[in-house]
Amino acid sequence: MIVAKRTTADVIRDILSCCVNGTKKTNIMYKANLSYDLLKKYMKLLEDYRLIYNDKGVYFLTPKGKEFLEALNEYKEHKEKIEKIKEKISDVIELEDKQKVSIEFKTDSPIDILENVFNTLKIPFIREKGKIEVNDIEIYDENISRPKLFAGKKSLIFGENLCIYKTPEEVKIMSKEDGIKQAIILSIKNGEKIEQK
Repeated sequence: MIVAKRTTADVIRDILSCCVNGTKKTNIMYKANLSYDLLKKYMKLLEDYRLIYNDKGVYFLTPKGKEFLEALNEYKEHKEKIEKIKEKISDVIELEDKQKVSIEFKTDSPIDILENVFNTLKIPFIREKGKIEVNDIEIYDENISRPKLFAGKKSLIFGENLCIYKTPEEVKIMSKEDGIKQAIILSIKNGEKIEQK
């Protein structure tokens, strides 16, 4: 059996799930299946965003952390439903020789869409594989490129169905469409600020 690679959202969900009733760092490390160095980075990030807090070596969720965990769990449920629907569709459509038809659920990636928009609006950007840098914003397609989760920059991280918007002050989960709108708005606003200097 092939185990799917965990996304950033999966790792964060695993850590937050461990903290629901309070737990120690070592327990989180084993239950979330993380190295100690990686765990330290994630724990610092989650504490900085006030999603968890430490009370005498025991980590708990904050109210904001509980809300974020609920959103991540809802995201996981939707993702699983979509996968089941894809399987159903390919199971229903079979050729006479019983070979399954592979149906490609392909749309333009958010990175491709944003590249076209930035070119049209003449907004300067740098495109790398699965990533765009525009002004002080990093935009990632998590399916192609690994985001720099711990960098201090504003980031939009596109997963399969949702987008995580991260700034040094906050973390938000939004739809892919809202993430694309957010990227365009931020790049235009930041571009205006840069031009005014």
